[in-house]
Amino acid sequence: MGIEQANEFWRGFFDISAGRWGTPGTFVVPHAALGDYSGVWFFVREGQCVISAPPGWCMHSEQMARRSQLAPELPTADRIASIFGSSATVTVGPAWHGFLSGSVRAVDGFCRGVASDSPGVAEFRAACTATDWDHGGLDSAEQPWSAAMDSSRISAIAALRKKQPQVFDVCVIARPDVRGGGFAQMAVSAAVAQRPAGAQVLYQTLSSNRAAVRLAQALGFERYAEHLAVRLRHVSPQQVNA
Repeated sequence: MGIEQANEFWRGFFDISAGRWGTPGTFVVPHAALGDYSGVWFFVREGQCVISAPPGWCMHSEQMARRSQLAPELPTADRIASIFGSSATVTVGPAWHGFLSGSVRAVDGFCRGVASDSPGVAEFRAACTATDWDHGGLDSAEQPWSAAMDSSRISAIAALRKKQPQVFDVCVIARPDVRGGGFAQMAVSAAVAQRPAGAQVLYQTLSSNRAAVRLAQALGFERYAEHLAVRLRHVSPQQVNA
């Protein structure tokens, strides 16, 4: 368990060979795991920038990267505008990616296993916003979930979402009125401790969410990479002026 599993997962995500992965520079590839996503991912790690783009944008992205000598780093707003023009709509990120290099740190407190229909879960969900619940990703996570308890009340829920048979990522939501109280950290620690033997756990959050990044690092997650997503309104650059 460690960085080798993280490398293998992300190589497969972008469909890049092991020999090419980690090579310094900027590389443009057509979407693999991103499928028909109408946008471009800039994924930066240790001097390498992988640009995953829809097939219709690959050649244009590569030409513009070479022409502007695009450095292996996340692009600025001006650089995005120069590459995609009016096709760029929404920029999402940067996002922080972590991986677990060893055991998760244990956190004191009481957690219990719950399912989506367990007592207290509906009340917990009602205390969170619809956006919180959607971003938390629990509906797509493995059950039972790990619920951090404050007396008899659920204060945070975390769970693992299967990406591959031996690779999971973290889903977590805390009640808005107890954030900063350590309940999310408690729930994530309990959820990760239940992972299958030898499995890798990944962690993703917005880089601007410093509390979530600190939570991950406090539990033993290490920074792996950052990515920036640019949504596009056209499937190819030829449509921009059509």
